Amino acid sequence: MQNVQLFLTFCINMQQQLEAMPKDPDIIAEIATINDEFAFAEMDGLKKL
Repeated sequence: MQNVQLFLTFCINMQQQLEAMPKDPDIIAEIATINDEFAFAEMDGLKKL
């Protein structure tokens, strides 16, 4: 029974973290950087075609 409670607590904590992520300025900046790098790589790949 304790394992089930630990698992449920873990799930609740994970859900709270996932809900907070879009509001975190560091995560927003990291996602923007990844998007920029992906767009650059895509353009570079198209130029090589």
